[in-house]
Amino acid sequence: VLEQSALLRVRGRSIFGQWSPLAEALFIVGQAAQPGDVVVSEIHYRPERPSESEREAGFQVRSEFEWIELTNRADHTVNLIEAHWEKGFRFTFTEDLLMEPGERVVLANNLEAFALRYPDAAEHVVGEFEGKLSDAGERLELVDASGRAIVSVRYDDEADEGWPAAADGEGYSLVLSDFEQPENGEAWAASQEIGGGPGLENTSGGSVDPAPSLTYDIWKAEHFTGEALADEAVSGCLGDLDRVGRANFWDYVSGPHP
Repeated sequence: VLEQSALLRVRGRSIFGQWSPLAEALFIVGQAAQPGDVVVSEIHYRPERPSESEREAGFQVRSEFEWIELTNRADHTVNLIEAHWEKGFRFTFTEDLLMEPGERVVLANNLEAFALRYPDAAEHVVGEFEGKLSDAGERLELVDASGRAIVSVRYDDEADEGWPAAADGEGYSLVLSDFEQPENGEAWAASQEIGGGPGLENTSGGSVDPAPSLTYDIWKAEHFTGEALADEAVSGCLGDLDRVGRANFWDYVSGPHP
């Protein structure tokens, strides 16, 4: 039984002493990630400028603090070994990376810069990519060993297309709030905190400056009445009254009426 993935190379020898061409096959532990299993759930493409202490530590440009977050949205563990980024930055998963359902991992532009700014999130980082994220937006594409796209998503900085302006230079990250529509700018929100929340589920989306006095219960009472208000399946955080695939909670933090 294989305990880790391995690339096996073999030759065959005929009874006449002739060797066959070299054949190779990758045997993967677990299940290789399939299209749709993994999503880019957070993108920090234009971080806040380095602070004085960060500059003193040797980090002079904001791009050193870039990162992206991946989430396994499948109901099973997936392995990203041999997957590589073909569009955007450059990075290859050369070793087994087994992601449990719901698990989030982070790729950083600079490991040391990331560890300095996010000391509590370093455990989520699985690698350092080459290159940088485009400030104007671009397509990011992760493909498997055969070249098939596992993840392909475009982000942008065009506010008139629904992309959050606060993520474009104000230090907030882009957070995917609707996994079903990653190509839609309105499916992304600015993070609640400057710097985003790498590896943290509870920072996935929200308005940049939510009113602290407006609790979810108050918001719910303002938007639901009667039986709908009393039914948690309808008015609760995970309800979806307008059936657009977005939970009520996202409407609460981002503003629109459900």
